[in-house]
Amino acid sequence: MKVLPPRLVLFVVTLHLALGCNPCNDTDRVVLNVNDHAFAGPEFAVVTFNLLHGFGDAVNDATLDDRLDIVAQEMITTLPDAVLFQEASVTLPETHCNVIETLTDRVNTALSAEGKSYNRVYARSNGSADLIGFEEGSAVLSLHEILSSDVTIYQHNPSSLPDFRIALRVTLRGQSGHIDLFGTHLTNREDMEGPELVRTLQARELAEMIIPGRGNANPVVVGGDFNDPPGTEAIEEMTDAGAVDMFADQNPGVPGYTSFGGSFDITDPTEEPYKRIDYLFLLDEGGEITGSERFLDTARDIDPGPGESWLWASDHVGVRATFRPSGY
Repeated sequence: MKVLPPRLVLFVVTLHLALGCNPCNDTDRVVLNVNDHAFAGPEFAVVTFNLLHGFGDAVNDATLDDRLDIVAQEMITTLPDAVLFQEASVTLPETHCNVIETLTDRVNTALSAEGKSYNRVYARSNGSADLIGFEEGSAVLSLHEILSSDVTIYQHNPSSLPDFRIALRVTLRGQSGHIDLFGTHLTNREDMEGPELVRTLQARELAEMIIPGRGNANPVVVGGDFNDPPGTEAIEEMTDAGAVDMFADQNPGVPGYTSFGGSFDITDPTEEPYKRIDYLFLLDEGGEITGSERFLDTARDIDPGPGESWLWASDHVGVRATFRPSGY
């Protein structure tokens, strides 16, 4: 275990006290249930989506509030049972504050007349809203009660710059058996440990240690941004462990691209993704996948009228899948 130099510890503590605690960051790893609903079946719909935090990019940051509206409207329209988010950011109160709190409030306000609502949990991965006014991590929103949640920091992370990746696990209440969800965002860096990519080692830890560590008593869905296309070692770590790629299962031969190129213009509706790096995997003997498609795969006109104003929700396209869990 590495010990920080005393002067560095003193500097960090002093800076933290000087800045004070950021009120936008008071729910890290806290499960916030607003209902105790149990999934009743027969089909469970799940989505994974990378929100694109916008930190360090003026356009992405300036469009974040409108992009959250696009995501909120899609959730209100399609009502997935659960959504796994990556790049969920927390900033300062005078900027975007807590985007998961904002998103959940917008969706729940719209759904209140129907008696529906989403529960939530967020876990920080990188940065610090208290120290630098920015952090990002993973989150889960669920129509059903979140019974428990935990976070695992991967043992293998890039060493070139601070980059800590996590797996966020939640267990959702079900009438005929609970459901486990794992959300993750593997590193996009090409760092190696020996002959292997750090990303591959993270996927192996997820497949061989983190998921089996729960005992696999419940149906398991794993979703997130894996930063690798099909056929790479990271993805094979998942499929070799018995996880079924839900989109590929339902769309054989379809590319299903989910990530845009580096020169991507978030306001250009003609942009097209060029590789598939976002996935939903199922581990459920006796479960049945019933469908899968891309989520938010078109730009939206956020100001309908004579002057069009197009905007993509993110630099990623999400993935949606439905399945009948075993026991339902």
